[in-house]
Amino acid sequence: MNIISQSILGLLGYHRLSDEDIDRVSLSKKLVIVISHTSYWDFFLLALYRQTDQRIKENLYLAVNPKPFKKWGWLLKPMGCISTTKAEETGNGFVHKMITRFKNKRCRFIMSPEGQLKAVPWRSGYYYLARGLEADFIVGGVDYERKNLHIGPLREWKDWKDLNKNQVEKFLQKDMGDIVPLNLEGSHTPVTRVYNINKVSAYDPWHVILIIILIILIILIILAIFYWTNDGKK
Repeated sequence: MNIISQSILGLLGYHRLSDEDIDRVSLSKKLVIVISHTSYWDFFLLALYRQTDQRIKENLYLAVNPKPFKKWGWLLKPMGCISTTKAEETGNGFVHKMITRFKNKRCRFIMSPEGQLKAVPWRSGYYYLARGLEADFIVGGVDYERKNLHIGPLREWKDWKDLNKNQVEKFLQKDMGDIVPLNLEGSHTPVTRVYNINKVSAYDPWHVILIIILIILIILIILAIFYWTNDGKK
């Protein structure tokens, strides 16, 4: 499955994760990965990256809006997805349940602090989950200009445990400013690095065009060989 996932990512023009990035994500015993999430493409690409290396897959859970679970739960659960609560049901037990379930286990959670695909202030679930688990933080997300999965610096529990939510949110948003999302208007966090807006896309169009041309050429070569082979038998 990892070869298939890597191939699909490559066809779309995306780069592989480095061993350094994989180690930064996989070595923490408890980790909350705060992601930039503005498009459904995020889920598709994150799912592909998850399959590219066993070290990434282990003990990795993706907190997903409860609405898709009603129809697609049978597919989402095997992918490590866990249903959260609705925005209007804050405090309904998701964080408490996860802390109770994973307090004495290795775990890594992927969470969108906004909880939806539009620019809204960050919710607090990610913060209280990380505090309850005494987890490290990393900011991640698909960078649609550079065509990679951005993995930010590791923020260890010991370095942030004495900070309040606003202080934590401030340094996490600073890290997230390095990621260029697909829908820039859908992120509460502005991009702070220099980027080329013309290169922001879900896939590299020229890369896909070249692949299509290559496939057509291969088909034509196969047809030509088939024609010549059969013509020679006459």
